[in-house]
Amino acid sequence: MQNALKHVGHLFKGENGFRSDLSACFKVWEEEEELLSAWDAILRKHNACDNSWLQRLFQVKEKWAKAYVKMSFSAGMTSTQLSESLNADLKDYLQSDYDIVKFFTHFERLLNDKRYKELVAEYNLRQKLPKIKMFSPMLIQAANIYTCQQFLKFQKQYEEFQGAFVKERIERNSSHEYIVSICGKPKDRRVIWDAIENNVSCSCRKFERCGILCCHALKILDVMNIKVLPDKYILKRWTKDARNEIVQDFNGHEIIIDSKLEVTNRYKSLCPLYVKLISRAVECEEAYKIVLENYTELSKKIEDVVRRKSDLCEVDNSQENVLDEMATISVKGIKKKKGWKGKRRIKSCIEVAKKKKKSSNNHHPQANQHLQV
Repeated sequence: MQNALKHVGHLFKGENGFRSDLSACFKVWEEEEELLSAWDAILRKHNACDNSWLQRLFQVKEKWAKAYVKMSFSAGMTSTQLSESLNADLKDYLQSDYDIVKFFTHFERLLNDKRYKELVAEYNLRQKLPKIKMFSPMLIQAANIYTCQQFLKFQKQYEEFQGAFVKERIERNSSHEYIVSICGKPKDRRVIWDAIENNVSCSCRKFERCGILCCHALKILDVMNIKVLPDKYILKRWTKDARNEIVQDFNGHEIIIDSKLEVTNRYKSLCPLYVKLISRAVECEEAYKIVLENYTELSKKIEDVVRRKSDLCEVDNSQENVLDEMATISVKGIKKKKGWKGKRRIKSCIEVAKKKKKSSNNHHPQANQHLQV
């Protein structure tokens, strides 16, 4: 809306409803026919058919209108939400007068703080359980699989599904079409069920946009007597185990994660295992002695592995130092030019003449006085 205020600010004056009409084109109208008719109504209502900025905006409607954006996966974010969030974070850490060194220093602080927040969120994910409002098999399954934030979003859709009902049913050979309505909401949705592939798709396209099933699709799954989520409708990116895999770039190369984060993850995975083991071992004297004996042997093995690793790192560093020294040695037969560092600059002939004249005047002051007289 800030860009609109800059170009068509005169249309926002008064209470003519231009702001709400334009906002509806961005967020409300989900069908192409609805968007086109609403856009024409805006231009006629506000006498803006010849406005060049609105014409350019309409030419790129596939990038901002909900009727077109819903066809692509966006993880539930708007077109500018990601950039606005990043800009807000950068403003807290950076200033416009930073040089390149300060910029990367504070940018590294930003990354470290974000990684720490991820670790805190993952710790809370493992230690805290989400609140389940209804004890149904599908909600219990979702609570065990989804992260807390995604489970709350899914639970909201599950609650709305309780007020859904089928208004119309059209059955064909392999696919069935349902018109689903929600109590208190005027808009109906068309849901198609494919009996052969066991696929469900809704006209709101929430799963295609956000990655979770909508309340309309959940209603049809309930009609088909499906009480748990099919695996095809559980995106791994929204699950608790989303980070437990090898991530590759577009070229198929493995992305190397941050070394500090990797050490933290190892520590986080080992601590609970050995805490449980020790808690169990202290209950029995024999088990306690077994842990002590294995601790000594395990410590020696770990020290040997760490020592070998450190020795290899020292060898690599020494080889790199030798290579650096060889690179700095001058090539034989090529003389290095001597610089002027530490010497005074060469003066011109005019400056030398002025200096000589000045020195001669200082040595013969009486002669100068006689000439003046």
